This record gives sequence, C-alpha cells and structure tokens, in this order.
Amino acid sequence: MRTIVYPGTFDPITNGHVDLVERACRLFDHVVVAIASSDRKRPLFTLQERITLCEAALGHTRNVEIIGFDILVVKFLRDRRACAVLRGLRAVSENAVLNANYLLAKLRQLGVLEHLPLEIVARASTPGGGTHGSLSPAGGRY
Repeated sequence: MRTIVYPGTFDPITNGHVDLVERACRLFDHVVVAIASSDRKRPLFTLQERITLCEAALGHTRNVEIIGFDILVVKFLRDRRACAVLRGLRAVSENAVLNANYLLAKLRQLGVLEHLPLEIVARASTPGGGTHGSLSPAGGRY
C-alpha cells in the first residue's frame, strides 16, 4: 500500500489543504493528515479541535486518516511506512519554483542528495484551491 503523509498544524484547515488532500487521494492508497501539536507555535485551536475540523472538512474522502502527533516528522514517516510527503506551498511564483529546482540541482551536483531518495513534483492548485502543492516521494517515482 502506498502511503503519503501530509504533516502540518492545520490551524485551521483551509480550502487549499482540502484541495491537496483530495488530489493526493487519487494518487495514493492511503493519505495520512498528520496534525502537529506545535505547542511552541501557540496555535489558535487545540489539537483536538484541529482534528475535529479536519474530520469535518475531509469526511467525504474514503482513504484519509487524520491523526495528531508530537514526534519528529521523520520518525512519524518511518513509523507510518510512508513513501511520500505532501507539502503545500503558499503564494509560489514561477521564479520560486525555478530557484528551488536550481538549488536541488546544485545539491545533487555536490553529492548532498546522493543517499536521499527524494524527488519533488510541483503542481499548481486547481482553480479556487488557494495553494500550490508539492508531492515528495521518499522511495522513488510513482
């Protein structure tokens, strides 16, 4: 089963978040929305309230699990046996994407990414989605 994890604070969940999760549902067998406790960020809503809001916003999806967490994301990904990480990018211009691709190319050239099976795929949001998305497989291409 291919699992993607979408970690974040979701304080609160937005239409952009929902858009990314819905699209991830079409690409992966299992989508985990991992809500970070993030006490140091002093979120507006409690962890349980954010979980409840996400459940309400994503109740129509069939392959989504919503769970709170308070450990390192890398450990959470390993524990969940995720093959990918979903991240949203806010207000990204084409230049920002080009700069990110340039940086990744340089890191690969220097051998920094040699032992990290990482690929980044940037996708524009759907109209009204309000965000750009990045799907980052941690185990190869899909």
